[in-house]
Amino acid sequence: MNDAILIPLQVFGLGFIISMGMAVLIKVLLDVIKHFTRNGEEKQG
Repeated sequence: MNDAILIPLQVFGLGFIISMGMAVLIKVLLDVIKHFTRNGEEKQG
């Protein structure tokens, strides 16, 4: 009974952690790209 509850929770938890981690990484990458593109525009201008 416990295994039937714990295993799905562990799988869901891992999926949730991975999805959150990916979302954070993507947000950071987008911020870095925006930062560099902004600097590039300033240098060109």
